[in-house]
Amino acid sequence: IVPATAGESAGGAAGGGSGGSGGGSGGGQTNAGNLVNLVDKDATDRTKSLFVYLNESRGKSILFGQQHATTEGLSFTESDGTHSDSLDSVGDYPGLFGWDTLSLEGFEKPGVRGDFAKSRDNLIDVMKKAYKSGGVLTLSAHMPNFVTGNDFYDTKGNVVSHILPGGDKHEAFNAFLDNIADFANNLKDDAGKPIPVIFRPFHEQNGSWFWWGAAFTTTDEYKEIYRYTVEYLRDKKGVRNFLYAYSPGGGFGESEETYLKTYPGDDYVDILGFDSYYNGEGDSWFESVKTEAKTVSKIADRKKKVAALTEFGYQKMKVSGNATKDFFTRLAGALKSDPDSKKMAYMLTWANFNGVKDSAYVPYHTGDPEREHEMLPDFQKFYEDSYSTFSRDVKGAYDKKVRSSSEQGFMHVVSPTDQGTIKDATTKIRVRVLNENDNAIRVAYKIGESGAEQPLVKDPATGYYTADWSPEAELNGKTAELTVTVYRGSGNRVLYRQTNTVFVKVSEVQIGAYTFDDGIDGVQYNGEYSGSLGSTNNGGISRSDFNGGSLRIDATKLNGADTWQEFKLELKNAKEKAGSDKLTGVKRVKMDVWVPASLGAADNASIRGVAQLPPDWETKYGMDTTYASLASLPKVTVGGIEYVKFSPTFDLTDDAAREAADDIALSVVGGGWATAEGETVPIYADNIRLFNTYSEATSDPAFVDDFESYLGSDEALAAKFVHAGGDPATAALDGTHKHVGGYGLKYAYTLGNNGYAGITKALNGVDWSGYNALQFWYEPDGQGQKLVMQVNVGGKTYEYYPDTATKEAAFVTAPFNEFVPANGATGTLTKTNLKNVQAFSIYTNARPDGNKLTSSMYFDDIRAVNDPDAGTVPGGSEGGGLPVGTLFDFEKGIAGWTLNDNTLGATNLANSDDGGTKTLSADFPSAPASEDKHFELAYMAPQDLSNGSALTLKARVSEGTAQATLFVKHGNWTWVAADPIELTTDYKTISLDLNAGSIDKTNVVAVGLQISSPTGEGTKTVYVDDVTLAGTGGGSGGTGGGEAPGTLFSFDDSVQNWSFTANELGASNLSNPKDADNGVLAVDFPAEDNGKSFELAFQGDRNLSQGKLLKLRARVTSGTAKAKLFIKTGAGWTWADSGETALTSDYQWISLDLDDAAKGIDKSLVKAIGVQVYSPGGEGTRSLYVDDVTLE
Repeated sequence: IVPATAGESAGGAAGGGSGGSGGGSGGGQTNAGNLVNLVDKDATDRTKSLFVYLNESRGKSILFGQQHATTEGLSFTESDGTHSDSLDSVGDYPGLFGWDTLSLEGFEKPGVRGDFAKSRDNLIDVMKKAYKSGGVLTLSAHMPNFVTGNDFYDTKGNVVSHILPGGDKHEAFNAFLDNIADFANNLKDDAGKPIPVIFRPFHEQNGSWFWWGAAFTTTDEYKEIYRYTVEYLRDKKGVRNFLYAYSPGGGFGESEETYLKTYPGDDYVDILGFDSYYNGEGDSWFESVKTEAKTVSKIADRKKKVAALTEFGYQKMKVSGNATKDFFTRLAGALKSDPDSKKMAYMLTWANFNGVKDSAYVPYHTGDPEREHEMLPDFQKFYEDSYSTFSRDVKGAYDKKVRSSSEQGFMHVVSPTDQGTIKDATTKIRVRVLNENDNAIRVAYKIGESGAEQPLVKDPATGYYTADWSPEAELNGKTAELTVTVYRGSGNRVLYRQTNTVFVKVSEVQIGAYTFDDGIDGVQYNGEYSGSLGSTNNGGISRSDFNGGSLRIDATKLNGADTWQEFKLELKNAKEKAGSDKLTGVKRVKMDVWVPASLGAADNASIRGVAQLPPDWETKYGMDTTYASLASLPKVTVGGIEYVKFSPTFDLTDDAAREAADDIALSVVGGGWATAEGETVPIYADNIRLFNTYSEATSDPAFVDDFESYLGSDEALAAKFVHAGGDPATAALDGTHKHVGGYGLKYAYTLGNNGYAGITKALNGVDWSGYNALQFWYEPDGQGQKLVMQVNVGGKTYEYYPDTATKEAAFVTAPFNEFVPANGATGTLTKTNLKNVQAFSIYTNARPDGNKLTSSMYFDDIRAVNDPDAGTVPGGSEGGGLPVGTLFDFEKGIAGWTLNDNTLGATNLANSDDGGTKTLSADFPSAPASEDKHFELAYMAPQDLSNGSALTLKARVSEGTAQATLFVKHGNWTWVAADPIELTTDYKTISLDLNAGSIDKTNVVAVGLQISSPTGEGTKTVYVDDVTLAGTGGGSGGTGGGEAPGTLFSFDDSVQNWSFTANELGASNLSNPKDADNGVLAVDFPAEDNGKSFELAFQGDRNLSQGKLLKLRARVTSGTAKAKLFIKTGAGWTWADSGETALTSDYQWISLDLDDAAKGIDKSLVKAIGVQVYSPGGEGTRSLYVDDVTLE
């Protein structure tokens, strides 16, 4: 919406269309006399008081809150609203209590599945208890996918477009809102007064993990569904106890424009918030929260709103082993360090879901004094901070005397939305005008700059001003500017104006017609042609009253032996009918023809239509596509005569021929028709219609984008390729840097504080199981940064890393078997997971870490292909494959293992003890190698090994030697094996690369060891142990099996790129001295046991998937200290550590189990390896020595 032009009077304005966002009603910050302007001017007194209370507390204190504070917890089991982990930890409830509409659906406590009334009453009960304790209430909304029926994480179906007014799921959405309103209107205290709630719908919309996220809805669609939700609850359902919160996710930094991109307008929002979670990033996260809190606070001050940290939390916070034990006080300190960021009214963390102990958000008493939650002291310290407010200190939130200011007028276009697409020949324009006298305004719309204004009329049933708009043919396949204006009275005094850009893609737009109601002017008869008579002019045309007016063609002298009997018409005034001096826009012609059934008595009687574009009399349109036997067509009876009705369609596909055409010729062609001697039979033609058409590119599931369908609009492209997080990144069309066609993609990115940037496009679960590679054209920028081509399949991400060291354009085929797992995914891409491709993304990661730059790359023709040179894709299984780790250790038996293909005569398959360890064993005789005898020890059962890159085992023989070959059989028992090795009396590890040999890892039918060529005398025994599946390779490129076990860092000659990554303790002097003649990594640090620490780490992508254990040795030169060996893995740099080790002056080995499932380690993408040191004991400065960082 844009304000009225100079000299005109304008009321309020709202976001939407090309005008951006404005504010008609202003905000609601407290002022003299507590006059506020809320979303709901008729909000209850307590709701208005709560708004004032929250705003007055900003900068003085922050209300601490938790989701499900009294219905989920780890220190209690009851969910009756009386217990809380917070109460158990600090003796007080949170000041803010959060729940979600999932409770109303029965999917979360205290709801009851399938019983809304019980769910509503249970939620009201626990909310009332929280309210009585002094708490403030908030309700978020993880709404179901109204198109598919699945949950909020199901992003398929373009849901928002279906639930907006006019959508086919609109009533289902209304029914959901009805339940929210039912709950809200029944939420009352014991005196019957409504209890206020902060309602927070459609949160984290700048991400793409919910169906209302950026990749799945346009900016204006988001604004409109938010506005609709507020208007429906407030105006239709009479909810008067809601404050409305807006809360995108973090990542916007200092950019107000980015934060407000989807802002629905001041008239719809009371509370400005943002969500941000800590994943162990260290200082950078705390700094980013402070920066973004400052940004939001400044906006809130200007708009007179409340600012809040609407969600936060320490992800995967454990009882012990957390990297940032002072998280709560550190966050409070970061907020307090800036006068603007300090002005967050509240901060809400997530739920301590019962039973999920390693993913808590509030520390709790474990019940074990020897193993208390290590974060508890810091949380208690946070509670004692006067800056934090818990339930006991919430005073006066609901008893303030507050006045509401009157609302100013407001207008917004509900449909069609800005950057929306029109596909129907007639679409309904809907406009909402609020707080205006309907009798004193006039509402009109026009199309384009020069279009004539048309009125919109208020529909009393919906409250919208509406009009039906049928786009003109010349707009089809183009963009149109729809401008809606509200005038004061009958004159031209502009109150509001909004312009939306829409894409017109109507399959058919009728641009002219011959109805023959009044005559047959403009139609010329060109005679007949038949095989027996040649060209003739025996018949003629005239107007008939048949069908209310039609063109009559007189047919005579028809020979039933002819297969071509043509009656020729020419539409001489077709240009006039089309309203143009050219026929370029006429892409389709339709007509209706009635043929007396008596003409087609022969079994072979047929009919077809032909269209031509004179002067081109050679090209015939519809020759084959319109052919039909008369017997197959519907029959109708008119005036007692039976007719066959024929309705051909002619697609005039030659653009140049239409451009050059003088007019349009149409023929009705019979075959096998016969008339009696001297008989004339009428054929009737009617409803000859001329259409403009638009056809989308074929909906090919393999297709990501060729960038040709956006009608040249960067805005349309940006609605599909959206920012995927991190630093700024944008998508635009480029007509120069492209592969073929008119446009390519310009991907512009900035690498800043986040170290990565990207864009993503939703693919909505397309099936790529029939393809084996991703193909694309790209022009890199020569910057050498890490370029990531990522696919999301069923919620798991896999990546391919093209080269960016060159600027040379290339057409790339990236085999799916070379994509590596990322962000916690495991295994390889399989046909099973490729059946559900959710999204395609392009990312750039900084190389080296911390590198900052702005650049652009170009892409085109991105699609999945089946390439004969790209190898095979394993089939996959629904279960996702066996986890990496030991498959068989034989400690509990050898069930399933057999002797197979036993030409050597092995016997006595057993579960023998060998050196105190149970093994698989078999006895076998010696035999000359020339006899080529062998046997197999095999486990024959279907197994999915797709999560692994290598199969290993260890084996030995009791005496002599033998050749051993590790093998798998897959699919139709296809054999793939490692190279043979010679076994001796010492155990040897044998490895088979599962990524070689085109193995279908998801359909392995046997694994085993073949023994052959034994040497020595007599009978001997083979011992086999630890059959292991090793993790999938990855890291920064390729699908190898990862780094071989061994020493990763010896520090013999240098510090090998290790550096300080955190240093609160003040360590210094990083060096590479000798300690007992060994080179070591060394630093000096003071003896200050003040809760501070430092970290030394190597940062860079490593693939440790071949290892099970990471270890190093360390010591201090005097006194003591505590240390942890840690790694950070995955794109999110997830922290995992060894647990605490006490260091002394003697070297101590510190080990980290890489296969501990609870730690969630992505061994294939290790981002950092390091040691954390803290709690130094003793006096003075001492040194830390680190050596022999080893993978086992």
